[in-house]
Amino acid sequence: MIKVQVDNGKTKTFDIEKNDLNGFEKQDFQKSIRGIGILYKKIWTVMPMPKRFNRIRFEAKLLYKDGKISAEQILCFADNLLIELTVFRKGMPSMTRINVFKIGKQVFKPKR
Repeated sequence: MIKVQVDNGKTKTFDIEKNDLNGFEKQDFQKSIRGIGILYKKIWTVMPMPKRFNRIRFEAKLLYKDGKISAEQILCFADNLLIELTVFRKGMPSMTRINVFKIGKQVFKPKR
C-alpha cells in the first residue's frame, strides 16, 4: 500500500497489490507530491524527499521471490540520483532498506 501526501494537504492511497496506481504516473500529480511512503502491517515507512532538483519522478513496484510477493519498492529519480525505498515482508517488524545511487554520466574517469 502506497500512501502519498500532496501539496494541498490531502493523502492519497494506492493499492499496489491490486495494481491500483490510477493517476500515480501522471506528471501533474507527481509534481504535487510532498511525501511518499509504504504502509505495511500498520507501519508507515517514509521516503526522504529530495529538494532543489529540476526533474523528480516516482515509480512503485512489487518485488517477487519464488512466485510470491517479497517486498514493495518506491523508486525516486531526481536528476542524476536514484533513491530506492524497499520494505520487505518477511519478519516482524519488516526490514526496510533505503539506497541512494548516483546515476547518469560518469563524473570521474580513472587514469590508465
